[in-house]
Amino acid sequence: LESGAHKTQRADFPLPNASESLRNQAHLLENLSTQSAQVVDARDAARFAGEETEGGHIPGSCNLWFGHLFAVDGTFKSPQEIEALFQSAEITRSQPIITTCNSGMTAAILLFALHLIGADNTALYDGSWTEWGNDPDTPKTIGEAA
Repeated sequence: LESGAHKTQRADFPLPNASESLRNQAHLLENLSTQSAQVVDARDAARFAGEETEGGHIPGSCNLWFGHLFAVDGTFKSPQEIEALFQSAEITRSQPIITTCNSGMTAAILLFALHLIGADNTALYDGSWTEWGNDPDTPKTIGEAA
């Protein structure tokens, strides 16, 4: 045990550049025509396909349920297994990737998994399906990914 005031040193933690790491609805609408980035949705297949409430997806997006990224013990699978999952969802890590989900939270899990396999040209659509799905002017796709 110590008595008295404890002296600490100041630490600077770099903040991520939000303009590079976040995308908004306008970015996603533009991406519909440019296809400059791949969009991957972290929700389960039933929500993605529109079989459940809050269902459907952004046109052209792929689906990879975030739960598939974890081993039985709750840790992330190996980088090789994660890479295979993204490949099976037809996501190429060498191209820009935007992750989405229902509210932006599980999309962050996809981002971290992509980081684990060396794919850092990534961003998160923080409005995700909550914003996209509730906007009557945004196009929506029902059914499985093409």
